[in-house]
Amino acid sequence: MVLKKILGIDRLMSMLEAYRLSLTTIERNTRMIYEHQQKLQHQHMKLQDMSSSIYENTEFIKAQVEGLKKLEELLGIMEEKVKQNKDISGEIREARYYVSTMISETDKKYLEAIKNLKRVTANELAHFLGVKRGTTSAKLSELYQRNLLKKVREGRTVYYMINDTDKEDSEKEEKNDDMEEELVESESSDQQN
Repeated sequence: MVLKKILGIDRLMSMLEAYRLSLTTIERNTRMIYEHQQKLQHQHMKLQDMSSSIYENTEFIKAQVEGLKKLEELLGIMEEKVKQNKDISGEIREARYYVSTMISETDKKYLEAIKNLKRVTANELAHFLGVKRGTTSAKLSELYQRNLLKKVREGRTVYYMINDTDKEDSEKEEKNDDMEEELVESESSDQQN
C-alpha cells in the first residue's frame, strides 16, 4: 500500500478512470452532434425544396393573374360584340389560348396524354402515366369540372376526351349559317313567285 502511495498508482488509476469517463461522454456528445447535424442538413434541403416550390408557384400565380386580366378584357369585348350581333369566334379562340396557358405542368401532362390516347378511362390513364388511380380520378374530375375534358359513359365505364367545343361550336355555327342562307334563299324565291 505504501508503495502504491509512493508511486501514486491509486491517483493515476483514478485519473485514468476519469479520463475514460470523459472520453465516453465526448464520444456520446459527438454522436449526438453528428445526428443533429444530419437532421439540420435534411431540414435545410426540405426548406430549399419548399423555397423553390414557392417561387415556382408564385410565378405560376403571376401568370394566372395576367391571363385572368386578359380574359376579363376579352369578355368585355365579347359582350359588346354580342350586343351588336357580331361574330365572337376569334375572341373565343383567344380566350381558350389564355385558359390553356393558365394550367399547371401536371394538368398539361394529363391533357397531353389524353390528347394522344384520344379517349381513356381513369385506370388506363393511371397506368399510362404511372400514377395512382385515385390521384388520376381526382385530376380527371377537376379537369372535367373546368370544362377542359368531356366524358362519355358506356355502361359502367367512363371515358374522358379533350373537350373540343371550339371545333364543335364552329361546325354548329357553319350549319346554322348554311340553314339561314337556305331559309333566306327560299323566302326570296317564295317572294318572287
